[in-house]
Amino acid sequence: MTKAWADRIHSQPMFDILSMAHEMDLSGNDVKHLEIGDTEGFENFALREHLVARAKSERLGYCPSGGEPRLREVVAEMLTNDLGRSVEADQIAIAPANFLILQAMAAISKPQSGILLPDPGFPTYRLAAEFLNLDVSTYNTIQKHLGSEDLETTAFAEGYQPAMVVMSNPNNPLGHGAPWSRYEKLLKDAQQGESWLLFDETYVKLCYDQSMGDPPAVDEERCIRIYSVSKEHAVPGLRMGYCLGPREVIDVINRFTSLTVSCVPSFIQLAVADYLESDRSKSFVREVHEEMKKRFRMLEERLEANGLDSSLVIRPNAGFYAMIRTPGSRESAEEMLKMDGVATCPGSGFGSNSAESIRVSLAGSLEAVLEGIDRLAGALAGRPHLTSRD
Repeated sequence: MTKAWADRIHSQPMFDILSMAHEMDLSGNDVKHLEIGDTEGFENFALREHLVARAKSERLGYCPSGGEPRLREVVAEMLTNDLGRSVEADQIAIAPANFLILQAMAAISKPQSGILLPDPGFPTYRLAAEFLNLDVSTYNTIQKHLGSEDLETTAFAEGYQPAMVVMSNPNNPLGHGAPWSRYEKLLKDAQQGESWLLFDETYVKLCYDQSMGDPPAVDEERCIRIYSVSKEHAVPGLRMGYCLGPREVIDVINRFTSLTVSCVPSFIQLAVADYLESDRSKSFVREVHEEMKKRFRMLEERLEANGLDSSLVIRPNAGFYAMIRTPGSRESAEEMLKMDGVATCPGSGFGSNSAESIRVSLAGSLEAVLEGIDRLAGALAGRPHLTSRD
């Protein structure tokens, strides 16, 4: 039996650490979870109410693989307002955002196609590209977000023209939205070479200041945009995302959904449509903004109190995450989990440029997050080998 396919299927690194942490939970250990973007600290009661109502009223049957027509219409209208251009329902696909990454890559590529990924970046980008047998190259997002890249260089080597360029701004794991002007050269090169652009817009409405500026103008006929209700509205277990793209690409994505999961549960889609049309969806996002700004300040204060004021890779301003300088190996993360009871995600899982960092999530309950930060800061301050880069 050949394992050619099986050898290309890998799990996300944060779920590996999550499994270890849960085993310790079950053994009675007191573990503070900073390893995964679970949003226990942001209970979305409004969406829960819509889910309960629809679960009671709707038949639990099939719906179109591309998504419930009503949800696609609601999303299309919302994006029309957000993007300032007309968006139609047949340009929208409904599926878990993580799955949409794989679907979008598959829709425009063939084996050995070149793909340019952010490093660091969300692990699914590389995992999906490697599963599809694509030729992966990377560009340094830390330098771009810090504004420290060599402006005379480009991610496009001479003669290199990828089929797709993945853009992640705000960036996970950095927890940061950079000015779009820092990506001007990359976007220009991509469009001149007719590369497809895949914009991961998961955190685009969760940037807590104005630093990103206006989004860039691009050729929307060679552009795919992925969004996540699950993250933006703090319901990660709902696995609900949507995608905007040219109709021929959306058709491929919908056929992929039909082949695999058939359809996303109808009652969930209708509940999400009800919620997105309500004022409570907008007020909830505003509440997340205010709370996360407070949590980022608390993180900085606690690191400074332990003499770790220079340990942040970049000051976070978006999403739920921050990256802290420390050997980002699995061994370091496991040591802090076992010795200090704090679960973090190794930076090596996000790319080579974050290999000397760990990612922490601040989206859990406030009490657990603060205790986890204090344990982490104590470990880093008290055990020098965790901050050594020798």
